[in-house]
Amino acid sequence: MIGTHSISIPSNPASRYPGYAPRYVTQLISLCNKFTFIKKQPALAVLYRLYKRSLIAIWRLTFEGSIMLTILKVVMIACILLATPSPNFALETYLPKKVVLGKYDKLTRSFGTYNVPWIDVRATHVAVDDHRNIYVLDRQSKRVLLFSQQGKLIKEINLSAVDFSDKSDELGDEGYIEYQLEVSSDGKFIYVTEGGKENNWAVLHNNGSIIKRNISLKWLKRKCGDRFEADSGAIEVDNKLNLIKKLDFIDEKEKRRVIDSEDNVYYLNLDDRSSNKVILTKLDVNRKQIFRKVVLNYSKPLVFIGIDGKNNIYMVVDSPRNILKVNSDGTIQDKIAIPADPFFKGWNKCKVLCDGTIFCTPDYSALWHANKENPIGEYLIYFFEKK
Repeated sequence: MIGTHSISIPSNPASRYPGYAPRYVTQLISLCNKFTFIKKQPALAVLYRLYKRSLIAIWRLTFEGSIMLTILKVVMIACILLATPSPNFALETYLPKKVVLGKYDKLTRSFGTYNVPWIDVRATHVAVDDHRNIYVLDRQSKRVLLFSQQGKLIKEINLSAVDFSDKSDELGDEGYIEYQLEVSSDGKFIYVTEGGKENNWAVLHNNGSIIKRNISLKWLKRKCGDRFEADSGAIEVDNKLNLIKKLDFIDEKEKRRVIDSEDNVYYLNLDDRSSNKVILTKLDVNRKQIFRKVVLNYSKPLVFIGIDGKNNIYMVVDSPRNILKVNSDGTIQDKIAIPADPFFKGWNKCKVLCDGTIFCTPDYSALWHANKENPIGEYLIYFFEKK
């Protein structure tokens, strides 16, 4: 048995199948043909053709069944070693790191460590700068808590000047605002939404004083070089949220994809839920297709999570759930295993820093991951760091 393909070898093939290649030889060739990895590698293409032809040649030149069987076993091993679709990337080059920021009582929903209502902290309330310092928005107390990458509180930033209006009492669910937090790469500036509007941003110094406000930007997210993108890359702004450029899009689908530093657009086959392949398409700045290729078989794409400073693309795939790191040519560089932690059972929000560090914040359900009999919950985030 080789993988999911079985090959049966008769005890004396020469006597039962004289003059032509027996069934198990053709089965072996068929098996090797199923593995496409070798055929896609120019340096190994010659070896692929040689071992394929050798199966028939060995049969024709060898008449003694026992000798031929021994040689074929050697060829079979060589075939498997060469043709098995081993990925041309190093597995597990990232290490997961769990950082606990606070604890809380799940039953009473009481304020927890540092007097923060952790159970109400959303993924959009957490940001990380390029030094891996962690920023947590505590809207109820009008402050941002700054933690080290080890989870130790460094300081509190007073946001008393920010308007955290809440219209949910007046408008019900339609009045609920998912407030958002971002931070500059060096941590000098903080960005929060305010005024009871989802996409109404204010820029603040890291001491809490307001620089400017009432900036309307949708889905603001930091890029490399201390720039930000909005509208899923259609708009680029500087660290004061001044407009740098705006890209034109023909189709709304592209707004859910990712854009690299050269304005190339990448998107996944997210709309094809029946597909069992991860297909990546790349368009140039003029929206002409550069390639469309299968990145990974027997898996499903879930979501893009970002691009690092070298234009490597990061995405989450399922079956099993992993984070893939793919270069701008569509070649897998790393396959990062997601730990078997209840933290990842919900829909987590992950982002990528310029150096390739990944951090993930929990969704609401993940906050309840502690055992049912244990009323104490933990608020934590995950880092995936290069070894």
